[in-house]
Amino acid sequence: MVKFIFSVLKTSPPNWTVERQLGKILFGIEVENITISHLSTPFNMTFKHKSELQEKENTTCVYHNRSRGEWVTDGCHTLRLTNQTICSCDHFSFFALMIPDMKLSEVHARTLSVLTCVGGAISVFFCTITLLTHCLQHSRKSTDHAMLVHLQLVASLLLLNLLLLTSVGLAFVGPASMASGLCPAVAALLHYSLLCCFTWMGLEALHLYRLLVLVYNTYMRHYLLKLSLLGWGVPALVVSIVAAVSTDFYGLNNRMCWIKDSGVQYGSVVAYLIGVLLFNSTIFAIVITTMLKLRSVTSPQGKRQSRNITCSVLGLTCILGLTWGVGFFSMGYTNYVILYIFTILNSLQGFFLFLWLCVKRLRGAEQSSMTTGQSSSTHILSVGSEVWPSSGRTRQSVQEGAIADNTAKF
Repeated sequence: MVKFIFSVLKTSPPNWTVERQLGKILFGIEVENITISHLSTPFNMTFKHKSELQEKENTTCVYHNRSRGEWVTDGCHTLRLTNQTICSCDHFSFFALMIPDMKLSEVHARTLSVLTCVGGAISVFFCTITLLTHCLQHSRKSTDHAMLVHLQLVASLLLLNLLLLTSVGLAFVGPASMASGLCPAVAALLHYSLLCCFTWMGLEALHLYRLLVLVYNTYMRHYLLKLSLLGWGVPALVVSIVAAVSTDFYGLNNRMCWIKDSGVQYGSVVAYLIGVLLFNSTIFAIVITTMLKLRSVTSPQGKRQSRNITCSVLGLTCILGLTWGVGFFSMGYTNYVILYIFTILNSLQGFFLFLWLCVKRLRGAEQSSMTTGQSSSTHILSVGSEVWPSSGRTRQSVQEGAIADNTAKF
């Protein structure tokens, strides 16, 4: 006797996430203790829709592949009509309807995955070179706060890319990594490292504001320690809260060890990134506005200097945060051009940061050689020290000098 089991689920199991699932209902057809596949005559399932689907809502029939832990279309053919969808499949499983325009094609998904891994490997190499170079060259020298903030961001990018490569590698192991609990652990660490990168981008903007805008009264005790507690502590708090709610949120998701629940992704990653981008954009606007005002009243030489400062801040801010905002232009539909730009720019962020730090060192060396032999009466203003202007100098002139001098740190 053969026993057929028909199931209708209105709520997906915790580890069965269907992005852009239509109707939020799963249909299961199974035979007890028997796996039915590769039927010579496929069976049909007809899904009728209450209203006509829009062009961008063309549906696709998918089923849950338990061995791979993801939803795929293998063995199912989709026939789309005006107000209904017919699924013709050659096997029994759990089925659902999904809006395909929100899902990457297999070719593009693999290409983007390869680009991410290659870019991540390049970033790992150059982040390592950056940290080693600094340790070898400055082992016996004091380092300014600006450089230490940059190095913290480099360290977070190194951790992120290492865990990203590990996560993709564990996905190929599949069930073995899940059974050992290694995949969920790496997913949680990847979540933590990504939030660390976002946090240090925000702290870079904060430090930039203090260095180039506040000028006066910027001294703060244990300044770098406080930044470090924020940069590494806040992400740990967020991940701890997510894990405390449920450890099932972490696991195998779309060929990598990552967050399985879309709500957790939007709440703890996307919302977090939006907050950082809004903060960075505000700081960017304030800094650029301040520089443009100073540029309008400076000498021709000062104007060239202001242009250099503006370019430096623009390059720094674009590298340390604004490129992550490119992904939001693809929300609501799949734009492959934007996705490729987003993947390339952000996977190579460690490499771009390495190049920027090299240019920074060269410009600092040039500035040092230009100021050799000149009067040492110029007042230096930097974060962590407070120097008041001499008599007869206006606040604006001191601020201009401070911005020019502090640009060497950026």
